[in-house]
Amino acid sequence: MSDRHLPDRTMATDPEVARVRFAAARADDHSVRELYLLELAVRTTDDFRANLLELYAFEAFCDANALAQEHDLDV
Repeated sequence: MSDRHLPDRTMATDPEVARVRFAAARADDHSVRELYLLELAVRTTDDFRANLLELYAFEAFCDANALAQEHDLDV
């Protein structure tokens, strides 16, 4: 493949768009982590571990919410 078929790497992206895109991706990662931890908490048979997983899920929720508020994302 020749270089003319590759995307133009010199094209600058808008910093604001890049910031919002990055923040939204990180908030999405935290939301996925929250859901995963809650699913694990439901499946575990030990109450202590379930409570611990729910606490970690709540922390992931707080992280996603903080990112959304900091970067003015629609939740």
